[in-house]
Amino acid sequence: MLKNLQFETNLFETNIINLTIVISIVVFFVGNILRSLLLQRQEKILKNIEKTRNMLEESKIGYENVEKKLDESIRRIEEIESKTMELLEEQNRKYQNKISNDIENLENTKESSIDRKKREFNLILSQEVIDRIIYKTDKIFEKSLNEHKEAQKKLNEQSIESIEIIESNEEDDDDDIMNDDIMNN
Repeated sequence: MLKNLQFETNLFETNIINLTIVISIVVFFVGNILRSLLLQRQEKILKNIEKTRNMLEESKIGYENVEKKLDESIRRIEEIESKTMELLEEQNRKYQNKISNDIENLENTKESSIDRKKREFNLILSQEVIDRIIYKTDKIFEKSLNEHKEAQKKLNEQSIESIEIIESNEEDDDDDIMNDDIMNN
């Protein structure tokens, strides 16, 4: 019986058992290689997914930090804005009080040399007020990124009103000087 058992090398002429044995051997060896390649690929994909999740978490944390810093910056800008407005109002009151006191003192004097000094002083003071107002206005524009247009407009209007008061007082003083000169002659 063993003599009848032969191994056929021609695949087309082999029987089903020989073909099954060959296919099993090929699947066994190729299947193990393919399985190990697929497992390695799966590990790489899982690592990439984990890296992506970590990056997403870091991005979320970074976003939250940036959001906190933005909120803090907005709060600080609002504080600066509030303090700036208070300082502007206080400066404006001081200048208005100083100007009205100077005008009152200058109106009380009638000598011509004092009148000339008063005009010079009013011009210098007006220029200084304008320069300071312009300087502070420029600073406000830089600090608040044009958010305070209304406050600046109000400050400019008050400055113009102050200058108009000074100019009207100067005209009154010029009239007083002329009247004094006429009376002295």
